[in-house]
Amino acid sequence: VAREITTGSDVTDGRHLPHENRADRLTTVVQQDRNATPSSARSARVSGSGRYVVFVSSVQLVEGERNHLGNVYVLDLATGECTLESVGPDGLPGNGASLSPDISRDGRYVVFESAAGNLLDTQMLPGIFHVFLRDRETGVTRLLSANANGEPANGTSGSSAISADGTVVVFESAATDLVEAG
Repeated sequence: VAREITTGSDVTDGRHLPHENRADRLTTVVQQDRNATPSSARSARVSGSGRYVVFVSSVQLVEGERNHLGNVYVLDLATGECTLESVGPDGLPGNGASLSPDISRDGRYVVFESAAGNLLDTQMLPGIFHVFLRDRETGVTRLLSANANGEPANGTSGSSAISADGTVVVFESAATDLVEAG
């Protein structure tokens, strides 16, 4: 991503940043943890507005995150604030890896897959990847890969993407109970 971003491209289609100074900030913040230790950010996506970058990192980028698993972060390029988004209602990081995030145009919604079992009010068995939607404005995380009863799907789900306005999410699933037969 840093190679694409630092080309100076003015494209704002969710893959490039419109200003060189934003690229410099992204490279500096995303590639270093809180102690300036090199980090390996993965799956970075830029919001359609060019203001937010969502990415996965396994190093501690915010205070209180200590699980050393893949976590989803959002970097606000206007303020420099970096927030951990793969958290439970108690604010604690997920107890399983989180991957493949995407972000709405305005940065309000983040969709990602996670094997964590503590991202909801109700505990789930960790280890099976499910798709979650995080509303950054309200701080609420919802399970999207749920069956008709609202229970976690019976198979792995992932490869999610969100529409620009945050109203539509698509994802793949190996689950057999997401839609009713008939």
